[in-house]
Amino acid sequence: MPIKYKEGDLFTQLEDNDCIIHCCNNIGAWGSGFVIPLENYFPEVKEAYKDWTHEIEPKANDFRSNSKMQLGHIQVITGLQYADNSISCVNMIGQNGIARSDYPRPLHYDAIYRCLERIRYCPQLNGVRKVGPKFGAGLAGGSWSVIEAMINDIFKDREIIIFCK
Repeated sequence: MPIKYKEGDLFTQLEDNDCIIHCCNNIGAWGSGFVIPLENYFPEVKEAYKDWTHEIEPKANDFRSNSKMQLGHIQVITGLQYADNSISCVNMIGQNGIARSDYPRPLHYDAIYRCLERIRYCPQLNGVRKVGPKFGAGLAGGSWSVIEAMINDIFKDREIIIFCK
């Protein structure tokens, strides 16, 4: 099984060449859930996301699936530094907007599936360890068992580490 669960804080257990994967929305909203500690450790990730939201030209190490932020697309940010480690991060566009009382699940499973496929075959991410929270199952309103099945389908022969607090 490709998923390995670990307890504790993802950020204190990062290793050299790790790639953090997490779910974002397609409207540029940033400020709740996992992105709070992510921004504290790597403010460049928020900056890259906001640039993408406004369609400013990407930085040299910013890979985008397309020039527009759309469901199912990814943004890879490389060259992040943590202690002596080089880290990457993938912003996956898996949410259409954000949760509201009349719209409790902005997560689109098909978008998450496409994001995971793009990550699987992204040349920049070959050979790096993928780590993340239970993305899509928190504020996005998705079912972790559905997302877990997608990960198992796409990453059959590769391990992904999911951190649980």
